[in-house]
Amino acid sequence: MFRYLPIFITFIHNTAIIFIGVPLKNGDQIVGAMTCTFYSNFLSNDISDLKYFNNGHSYILSGDGTIIASDNLDDVTNAVNVINDTENYPELE
Repeated sequence: MFRYLPIFITFIHNTAIIFIGVPLKNGDQIVGAMTCTFYSNFLSNDISDLKYFNNGHSYILSGDGTIIASDNLDDVTNAVNVINDTENYPELE
């Protein structure tokens, strides 16, 4: 079963870098790890054309509600959290 794992965002040369890692298990024993590191705009570029009936925006959120992909890269760079920041996202309340 997959469960929420933290996603780490760091900045190199003013560009957000996203790091995701998950343990590889054999039963209850951790036998390795799988990681992925990519620039924040990688996922944002993939979803930039996704619209709901040609309206709205697409987002990818981490398990805690932080935007990790958006057509507005400032949301990613500023690590906007739509759960904690409902003042700026009233439609999500």
